[in-house]
Amino acid sequence: MMDLAATNLPLGDTEERVRVLGLRASWPFAFPDETLTDDQLASFAEAGREAAGIAMRIGKPDLASFALDNAQGAWSSVGNYREALSLWHERAEIMDGVTDIIEIGDFYGMGSWGYYETGRYPRALEVTDEGLAAVGGRGPNVEIHLRAWRCVTFGRLGSWDDALEEFRLIRELLDDRRDEPPYFASHAFGTAALIHDARGDVVESDRLSGLLSSLERTTSGRLYPFLLRYLVRTGDLVRARSLERPTNWAVHKGDALEAESELIAATEGWDGIDRLLDGMRAHAEKTDAQSVAAFADRLEGRAAFAAGDATRAEASFRAAIERFDRLGATWERALSEVDLAGALASRGRGDGARAIVAQAVVTFEGLRAAKDLAVAHQVLDRI
Repeated sequence: MMDLAATNLPLGDTEERVRVLGLRASWPFAFPDETLTDDQLASFAEAGREAAGIAMRIGKPDLASFALDNAQGAWSSVGNYREALSLWHERAEIMDGVTDIIEIGDFYGMGSWGYYETGRYPRALEVTDEGLAAVGGRGPNVEIHLRAWRCVTFGRLGSWDDALEEFRLIRELLDDRRDEPPYFASHAFGTAALIHDARGDVVESDRLSGLLSSLERTTSGRLYPFLLRYLVRTGDLVRARSLERPTNWAVHKGDALEAESELIAATEGWDGIDRLLDGMRAHAEKTDAQSVAAFADRLEGRAAFAAGDATRAEASFRAAIERFDRLGATWERALSEVDLAGALASRGRGDGARAIVAQAVVTFEGLRAAKDLAVAHQVLDRI
């Protein structure tokens, strides 16, 4: 169909040509295909760039923004936010002329998404600040999208009170849809559930757990990694194992690999671990998904410790801690510190283990992460 439309396009710079090229660019996002090569994805993205150029020449910057968004989508379809952000910067160059509030909001939403996926969390928050100022309350759905990324980013940074405040604002904006949120807000619900569970807020965690179950059928790739991480954290491993990757899972490939690595550790599914680690690191290197590399280090440490190689486990845990610390991911760093303490204690290095756990305890106390604090104290008791 797309080929037929392209064949019958009028020559020259026309709006029809922009729209057809823009739709061609969006094809991998709309119809995910993990077999597409980088050259093929680049050709889809180039169609969007060509469309944007035409749109600017005919004086339609709103349409140019639409085309570049679709060009980004080609790379987003496989979770490559290094390339998607490159196109986002091209889109930034035309945004002064864009007036459509949906396009303006989407621009900032895609920017915060890309910066989150590449581990640049402070920049992700800056972009959402800029977006909220630009939108100025003129588009509830746009604001929900931006605040959802703020919620998730605050969650990763360990600013949990801020994350829950964003979640409260999202539910307020949703009004009578607060228990049936759109897919672009579902990851905020997963983040809020994770925080409430870690804090031991059983009533709120259980309420959100039920809501996440109902959302599972409708929100597809965006919810999958956040729901999976929540299920692993709550110990519902049977249900966690039953989750299947949605068709569009690769849009959030980095998040999915992180959550799946937590499931593997929780279930001690070490078969094929080296292949999985290689895949995680290859994705991190290719797409600049910095947090995926940190999760790979931690998973490698847990696998090594399970295999009785405490020396290798220590090295891997230290690498994970360094990466998480550099990213500002305080909770993830503290979880890794508890892992490291176990490895040190197993080698008779009790003083070092106690010092590491003490660092984690300070973090958990600041987060009010009651469940993790209890685990840390249990580790201390065993040293």
